Amino acid sequence: MASTTPPDSTPAITLFPTCGQVANLVRAEVLGLSDEQLDWVSDRWRWSAWSIRHQVSHMASLIYMWLLGRWGPQLFPEGTGLSGPDYEVLLSVEHGGHLDERVFRDMPDIEHALGTAVHLAVQVLRKETVASVRERTLVLELGPEWELLQQAHQAGIRPAEEPGNWEISLEATFRHLHFECIAHVYNIQRIKRAQGLIAVCDLPHEGYHLLPGWDRTEPDPPAAP
Repeated sequence: MASTTPPDSTPAITLFPTCGQVANLVRAEVLGLSDEQLDWVSDRWRWSAWSIRHQVSHMASLIYMWLLGRWGPQLFPEGTGLSGPDYEVLLSVEHGGHLDERVFRDMPDIEHALGTAVHLAVQVLRKETVASVRERTLVLELGPEWELLQQAHQAGIRPAEEPGNWEISLEATFRHLHFECIAHVYNIQRIKRAQGLIAVCDLPHEGYHLLPGWDRTEPDPPAAP
């Protein structure tokens, strides 16, 4: 993310110049993995309860849920103009925070959905300005984990009057999506290490996974043959 604040009229993409790189990080980490490796899970660590496939699926679902579901009426009053699958299926909550596996099962399809979601985010940031992403706000009921998450935000999120509700700006929403995606790539890397595989990407030194209290446990080194 940008380290200095540009003028209010500047396109908001300048605040998140690395926004479009998430799909590239994922592509680099999953390249060449077998279905067995993509679907490996363990109950030994909290971060390994979701497979690599589910981690990527959740990242795509998360972006759609926030930008189309929560922010959709403000950002796309006349529709997104997106082509492809019925995007209502991307907003369904019945799949537990993942894309519908009946539509998005194969990794190339999940990666494509993530790429489309990232492209949507970039288009919004190019359309909005620094001022507009800070002025636009929503009041949402969010979970108790936000007591921790909000510590990573220097601005744009605060408790609302009603207990359990938070006021969040569009800027803070994009920061949240950025930090969430980094955290899930971090999980993917740990899942790979737990299988004796090598993580290939250097992650930005920012985000939720650096917060005090975040679970940063690592798998034991694989036993020597």
